[in-house]
Amino acid sequence: MNELATNFTFAAKANSSMNQHQIKHILIWGLLLFTIQIQAQQKALKHNYNLGVIPVSSYDADLGFKYGAVVNLFDYAPQKADYSQYLLLRLTNTTRNTLNIQSVFESEQLIPNATTIIEAGYTNDQKLNFYGFNGIESNYNPNIENSKSAEFIHQNFYTLDRKLIRFRADIQKNISQNWRTLTGITFSKFILQSNSEENSTTLYDNYLNWGIIDTKEEKGGSVLNLKFGMVYDSRNDKCTCTSGQWFEGFIVYAPPISDLPAFSKMILTYRYYHSLNENFTLTFRLSSQTKLSGKVPHYMLPIYFDSQLNQDGLGGAYTMRGISRNRIMADGFALGNFETRIKLKEFTFFKLDFLISATLFTDVAYITQPYDYKLKNIPLAQQNQFFSNSQQPLYIGLGPGLNIIYNQNNITTINYGFSPNPQMGNGGLYIGSRFLF
Repeated sequence: MNELATNFTFAAKANSSMNQHQIKHILIWGLLLFTIQIQAQQKALKHNYNLGVIPVSSYDADLGFKYGAVVNLFDYAPQKADYSQYLLLRLTNTTRNTLNIQSVFESEQLIPNATTIIEAGYTNDQKLNFYGFNGIESNYNPNIENSKSAEFIHQNFYTLDRKLIRFRADIQKNISQNWRTLTGITFSKFILQSNSEENSTTLYDNYLNWGIIDTKEEKGGSVLNLKFGMVYDSRNDKCTCTSGQWFEGFIVYAPPISDLPAFSKMILTYRYYHSLNENFTLTFRLSSQTKLSGKVPHYMLPIYFDSQLNQDGLGGAYTMRGISRNRIMADGFALGNFETRIKLKEFTFFKLDFLISATLFTDVAYITQPYDYKLKNIPLAQQNQFFSNSQQPLYIGLGPGLNIIYNQNNITTINYGFSPNPQMGNGGLYIGSRFLF
């Protein structure tokens, strides 16, 4: 693991002058070393392995057509029903130019009596959605992106270019059958660039010119987060759970080191799984993410904190299906995801066990802490055009889904979500490789 850490630390310290080609090579070599070491570690052990290689040929309403591959490797220790180690490798790109190189390693063997999660990744998101802050307070006008409209400004008006390098290491130490302590560290490097063109600005440029975004944050920055908390987990399965509870509460603390941003947040997330019978399961996730102190830099607002994978949010495939990605950015929010999963068919094909199930879902969110900014430097006409005095509503996304599971832990999800409020998004299709929670 030392070689991997060295490679990614070097990448994380790279300044904005490091080109994309160099970053890609650093990340790819890091992932290869990561895989080789894990495979070497297992040679002398008599374990059962479950390998799933999933070619990615899918579609995301916010990212466009996605292509690439995901590799899932599960290690089942002798006399153990659930996996003891798990490796995910992901290499994908999209037609909206979102490149993602990611490795996630989860192990109950690396450290005795503990679960270790190590994540390393690089994302080059050339058209990251940027709609402003506080959801409904920021007006969205689709005509601005429509070249056939008289209001047209720029086809990428509501976007910016973001490169993100991240290394994360979490340790969940067992203190009883279901309780664990949670500690972790995450280093993130954000590199931002406007998508403006000659004689044409973007919303991000306007926010800089109006003083809503501090010029110190214009090009991004580095963030170091420490994590402390507790986890309760009584799930009967880690991937296709049908009963149990999963709770985590932790503090995210960014210490005042050098010129790095300093802030803290409290994260409380509760997940519940209950089967009414062998074919019908009710599940939900409730999460509260609250700022406690300091100033969260604007580029950290579209981050959903979780003990597994931190995703962009709120809005999009991983938080609110049917609402545009990052449409709701604020200092604090509450999120609820509710699903019914209905088993449709089980069968064996080419010695692979398949399970097909359907999903009905409702995703809701509410802003509890608006992001603080002033409008005093904005001309009145532009205040009326880009901002709203509307009261914060309950944001809703809902729709149906279909799940295809083979070899127990390899999952393909197909969801279609829409929002009753057209200001929040036009809805769309999401095809992924895991359940939302």
